[in-house]
Amino acid sequence: MRVARAPITAELGHAASSDTYEKRCKRSLILQEWIGGAAMEAIERDFTANPFWPISRGTVASFADTARFHLRSAIDITRILFEHQELPEDELQSLLTQLEFGLPASLLAFAKQVAVLTREEIIKLAASNIRSPEHVAAANDATLLSVLKDPARLRLLRTACPSTELKTEEVDEPGLI
Repeated sequence: MRVARAPITAELGHAASSDTYEKRCKRSLILQEWIGGAAMEAIERDFTANPFWPISRGTVASFADTARFHLRSAIDITRILFEHQELPEDELQSLLTQLEFGLPASLLAFAKQVAVLTREEIIKLAASNIRSPEHVAAANDATLLSVLKDPARLRLLRTACPSTELKTEEVDEPGLI
């Protein structure tokens, strides 16, 4: 098990039955992997107990949407109860965004900058130490193609992250201010 039982027991111990408790634990672990940036194939493989009830991208998206819905409600209630206290708005928004996109907080800024990429592509690029538009601009096409697998996707990414040399050339052209 990846998470110690005591914190889970404290958080989810009010379940009506042990079956409900175990389902909540499994959902929590799946969401932990999801926002941690685990590959979807790994989540499917690790959490599918039998072929009749597989864990798929849709299942994980459903878990994440439900968690975001309940978290938003809890945040709203907390704001009302503690109206004179500051809530860590950035952290709360980051967690909601992590749940939405299934990415670690460290990759959210990169994901926003390169919206043309899929979750899996962002994770694979990050594994290759490409975590910013500057890293994309500095990377060679072969490295990027090893992740993207499609020249059309590479062109999209290059358009989203133009190199600094290209920007300099555009500025130096006659007639441009």
